[in-house]
Amino acid sequence: MIRLFRVFVPATVLTLLASEVVILFSCFLLALAQIPDASLSIFLLYEDGFAKISLVVGAVILTLYYQDLYNDVRVPSQLALIQKLLLTIGIVFIFQAAIAYFIPALVLPRSATFVAFLIILPALTLWRIVYSTLVVRALGTEPLLFLVSNAVARAGIQELTRNPVLRFSAVGLLE
Repeated sequence: MIRLFRVFVPATVLTLLASEVVILFSCFLLALAQIPDASLSIFLLYEDGFAKISLVVGAVILTLYYQDLYNDVRVPSQLALIQKLLLTIGIVFIFQAAIAYFIPALVLPRSATFVAFLIILPALTLWRIVYSTLVVRALGTEPLLFLVSNAVARAGIQELTRNPVLRFSAVGLLE
């Protein structure tokens, strides 16, 4: 656990956050490099490209946060993850439209945004799946012995089995 702004945040969540920021920036840079008749270095250095990309990446990360994708690094359902990522992309498109209306100088090129999100959807999906399996394997689990055999203990065992990110595994029940 790392203390950040008077809140304890798991190191696994901070690592996931940092890696996703790198992936998002990479996807946007790759998409911008695919635009014909445009120089990536000129866009980044002279057209405030870094600020434009940072604004969109910040919107993506904020939307992922508000969908509780940083509460649990484990991916329980790949379909639900894809649905949340698609919702994130839709919200960020609406955010980009609002920025284009109010501050047109901070908008990324439309074609680069579409291409970037076409790259981001499979990239973040695969990264989340790989990261969740790596974290669960690397951290392992602590054995936990229940001293009572009742419905509450059985419910606890089921919850621990469903959530390996809690890092506990039920060893058994004593009566």
